[in-house]
Formats: sequence, C-alpha cells, structure tokens
Amino acid sequence: MKLRPYQEEPVRKAVEFFRQDSPEPALMVLPTAWGKSLLAAECAAACPDPILVVQPTKELLEQNLEKYRLLCGSLAPAGVYSASFGQKEIQHVTFATIGSIKNIGAEFKRLGFRKMLIDEAHLYPRKEASMLGQSLQDSGIPQVLGITA
Repeated sequence: MKLRPYQEEPVRKAVEFFRQDSPEPALMVLPTAWGKSLLAAECAAACPDPILVVQPTKELLEQNLEKYRLLCGSLAPAGVYSASFGQKEIQHVTFATIGSIKNIGAEFKRLGFRKMLIDEAHLYPRKEASMLGQSLQDSGIPQVLGITA
C-alpha cells in the first residue's frame, strides 16, 4: 500500500502527533474520499504505545481494520472491541465502536492506553456526559486526535 503524494504530509503530521509526549487534543479535517482509513492505519502501525482507534459504526471499523491489516499483515495483530462486530478483544492496537467501550474506560487505563484516534470525530458530542466524554474521563487517555471530513 502506497500513499498518494497529497496524503503524505497529513499522515506524517498525524504520526508525529502520536509520537509526542503530551500534545493537546487535535482535529484533522480532510476531504471526503481522501483516505482517512489509510491515515488511521498508518498512525496505528507507527504508534509505539497502545492506541485505541474509535469509530461510530461497524462498517467504518471494518474499513479501518482492513486498511490496517493490508498495511501490517500478520506482523502487528489488532484487537477489535465491538459488540456489533462480534468481538471483544483488546490488544496493543484496538479498533472499537464507541457504544461498546463507553463503560470500560477504566480497563484501557489499567492497560496503559494513552492514545486515541477518533474517526468521524464530528459525530461525537463534546459533553462530558456523552459516551465519548465518559470513556475519555474513565480511561484518562490524554492524547486524542480526531479526524473528519
């Protein structure tokens, strides 16, 4: 899998974001059909720490997981935590739907997760009482990058 020239700089910046010690939460806005699943895969593959990749639907989870597997093959297995996907497994790289992880933030904290990439970030309310807000509060994940169109 090879990035297109217009994808290289945003992917590089996203990967650099996750290599920093404690950056402020950030949002990347990229056009529809840009290849955000490639960006998610590249970030997950390059992240030295455990990372949680959150998406709102099973379909986006499948798409993001497929790109990650194409990029990494069997060298870097990924966990999937999603009731709609029929799997609840946490690994160094975990793809999850928000509804399935909303009440297990403390488990991600216990396992040392400090990084989260949120696909379709515009769909999540910013309120602390939202599913995402509760998950972030319970997990204590400080490093969050949202991507959206």
